[in-house]
Amino acid sequence: MHYLFFIISIPFWISCHSDRPKFFLKINGQGMALLRKQKNKNIHARKQSPLNISKVQGIYCTETCHNAKISIRGDLPQHWNTNYQSYKIEYKEGKYTRKESFINLPDRLYEIEILAYSLAEKLNLPHLKMEFAKLTINTETYQYLRSFDFDDKFFDNNKWDISHIVKVKDYWIPELIYGSQTNIKSRFLEKKHQYNKILLEISPYSFFPQKDKNRIITPWFYLLENIKQNKTDDLNLYLDRNDCIKLVALMTLFGNTHNALDDNLVFGYSQIENKFKPFVNEVLLAKLDSVEKLLDRIQKASPFFSITIKQKDFEKKYIQVLRKILEQKPLDIQRRIYLKMLDKNKDLEIEQFQLRKSVMNSNIHQIEAFISKERPHQY
Repeated sequence: MHYLFFIISIPFWISCHSDRPKFFLKINGQGMALLRKQKNKNIHARKQSPLNISKVQGIYCTETCHNAKISIRGDLPQHWNTNYQSYKIEYKEGKYTRKESFINLPDRLYEIEILAYSLAEKLNLPHLKMEFAKLTINTETYQYLRSFDFDDKFFDNNKWDISHIVKVKDYWIPELIYGSQTNIKSRFLEKKHQYNKILLEISPYSFFPQKDKNRIITPWFYLLENIKQNKTDDLNLYLDRNDCIKLVALMTLFGNTHNALDDNLVFGYSQIENKFKPFVNEVLLAKLDSVEKLLDRIQKASPFFSITIKQKDFEKKYIQVLRKILEQKPLDIQRRIYLKMLDKNKDLEIEQFQLRKSVMNSNIHQIEAFISKERPHQY
């Protein structure tokens, strides 16, 4: 999916007072009008991807204020047709070009992705940083999830020594659906996702940063070739299997394959291990029908996890990780995160949290039953 960016120069200044909110975004009337126009176009386009995304100039303040490029965030109609928008922000901070997103709470199911990142930290799985933050946009203040992106500062300082990121390009394969009304529907939808052999070609992938990217294109090519030829022994030279198993176990807890689908799937190249490591990214929550059914869906979703699950020692290592996840008491962590969020936003609905908690509890019971019963060696 290709985006057409328009940079609108809007000269204005804002003074930074000591009593201002911690996060402040200033966009003038012309910029806000352009973003609203862009939002309405995308809502009415009846497409699963935006026609284009416009960037406007603004001021973004944290501890200090920065000239920033701002755009609305999202790639589905439900992302745009909300009471308050999500935003992408890009700005300079010293020698770094920083990239952040402010994501509205319902889009990431409130505390769910922060819970996933908290568990990822305990499993030492690569992940970005996310936190709750109140953002004031001109005069209106909203509660957001503040998410940090892959930017210069990340590559300069991350504990996994990740030098490059590989991800599926933002592409969508449309399927024309005929009914009372013609509509464009993407195969991205999780339960209708079909395995696509194009994911074993190098062309759908992007590599960044651009600097020295050629030194990781070759091992990525060999990784794809080994998956094509089912060379599981050689595969371990390029892919961190243990981290793949950890991510499969984490997806099991949350009952969905969203992390493994298309442009949600991200790998980082570790300079220390000389291997590609999967990132925890874009985690949602769904009720687990059964562990076996989810493993089958994960295999259909991604060749990287399909070949991981088929290896003979997968089951033993998978169960070990599942046990470790349950030892962390995810329900307790979920509750603590929610209470912290509730403290910052009194308008949150407790009934919706109880529903998410119930789903998580059900998934835990499914995992416990799976661990305790006799299991086949293959799925």
